[in-house]
Amino acid sequence: MDDRESLIKDLNGEYENFFGVLMTLGDRDKTEVMLGTWAIRDIVVHVGAWQREMTGSLERLARGERPTPEGVDYSDEDAWNARWVAESKGKSPGQVEAELHAAKEEFVRAIRALPEERLTDGKTGWRIVHTSGIDHFKEHAAQIWAWKVEKGAGRAVPPGMPREAVG
Repeated sequence: MDDRESLIKDLNGEYENFFGVLMTLGDRDKTEVMLGTWAIRDIVVHVGAWQREMTGSLERLARGERPTPEGVDYSDEDAWNARWVAESKGKSPGQVEAELHAAKEEFVRAIRALPEERLTDGKTGWRIVHTSGIDHFKEHAAQIWAWKVEKGAGRAVPPGMPREAVG
């Protein structure tokens, strides 16, 4: 398997794990604050927004450009996150989950458009896929699962999934 397909496989696997955790929770659980001032719904917004933003970075890389547009500074991640969460106010958990799904599909499309050499371990494309995709899903799935267990929230397993599949 080449680097591209390996990254996409890992990305899809972590995305499925992330959504598996979300599926064990009801909408009410997803609107309860669990991380600082953020609800699970806000975490979904955050992950989707970074995927959308970094899709543009991957597209620029594919054109041979710098990944960050001229005049844009991503160093104040908190400000970006706050803006995206504020813009999403009033959207239901289902709406932001659908937006994340669409963002992930565009992210994969952008990965497929990158030259293979940009996706080898340590290269910029590889780092973007990990930080805004694979590792991001993994990090937040673990946080949500820990909160879920602590609160005793939701179902033990996603609907339709056999208990032994969760481990």
